[in-house]
Amino acid sequence: MLALWAALIVILPQRLDVDSAWPRQQKAALASLLRRKALALNAAALLFAIGLSALGFALVVALLSA
Repeated sequence: MLALWAALIVILPQRLDVDSAWPRQQKAALASLLRRKALALNAAALLFAIGLSALGFALVVALLSA
């Protein structure tokens, strides 16, 4: 569930107010947006891997105990 939430952060748009007359401000806003999305994507991938590992572990335990 946490992996899906982190993936939603990556794909949902975020409104940033920047002045179009200041390219430096636009560049900083884009860098901030990309940093946030990259962090959320890494978190989603890590949480997905943890969830998949837990599912695999649960399946192995269920098969060995049957």
